[in-house]
Amino acid sequence: MKNNISQKIVAYMSGFAIALLPVFSSAQYFTNPIQAKTLDGFLLQLLDVVILIGAIAIVFFLILAGFKYVTARGDEKQISSAHQTLTWTIVGAAVVLGARVIASAIKATVDQLGV
Repeated sequence: MKNNISQKIVAYMSGFAIALLPVFSSAQYFTNPIQAKTLDGFLLQLLDVVILIGAIAIVFFLILAGFKYVTARGDEKQISSAHQTLTWTIVGAAVVLGARVIASAIKATVDQLGV
């Protein structure tokens, strides 16, 4: 059953990506999305993109953990799996959302050192 759910999730995500393909391929020209003039500015912009993708993944895994809880039906092993998914999702959320703070602290330290 677990493989069947995983296969369905992959199938739905693939279908969604294929459905959006015409939207992205119809663009006639692309502009440079990088507006940063320095390396640290570029890295902070890159970090913002990673945080955005991470936030989407956090929402997905929160929904997955809830789905696991609902489908556990009292089975102790499945409830434990759902609890573990929820725990690691919260840990991942703390890391992803705290990454900007950590990056800003590192940048301030490097700027203060004059490196």
